[in-house]
Amino acid sequence: MKIQANIPYKKILTYIYILLVIMGVTAIAYTVYFLYQNFFQTMTRSSEVVDLKGKVAIESVNVKKFELVQNSIKNKKAIPLPDLKNLTFK
Repeated sequence: MKIQANIPYKKILTYIYILLVIMGVTAIAYTVYFLYQNFFQTMTRSSEVVDLKGKVAIESVNVKKFELVQNSIKNKKAIPLPDLKNLTFK
């Protein structure tokens, strides 16, 4: 038993063409979005950092002195509290 179908090839080709165009436009849109997120915004942010660096970081931090102060704060011991049990009020 042979099944014969009349397939309208022009209609199928039209659908394939539309599908390929939609896939192409989607691929181009995704590529543009990817480049915008990973390339153009990064360049904009880096130029902003360069501009702000000149305005904000006028003095550089002496890292050795900063670490020395930070370590001395860490090593600083609290004053011991007096023993409140032995206090008598007169």
